[in-house]
Amino acid sequence: HVHLNRVLDWSYHNLMNINVTKTKDKLIGKINKDSPPNVMINSFVIERVSSFRLLGIYNYILITI
Repeated sequence: HVHLNRVLDWSYHNLMNINVTKTKDKLIGKINKDSPPNVMINSFVIERVSSFRLLGIYNYILITI
């Protein structure tokens, strides 16, 4: 959460709002047992997705270990 707090502080000081309805959470890598807790910004739970579109390109990450 330290990195998220730094992003939130930076956006606040630069007068930029983070649109929590468009912000997504993407886990990358192997999850051992339980998924990490949900990311929250101002009491709003950020949606966790398995894929996303960035600049018109879909991002699918398939990891096999």
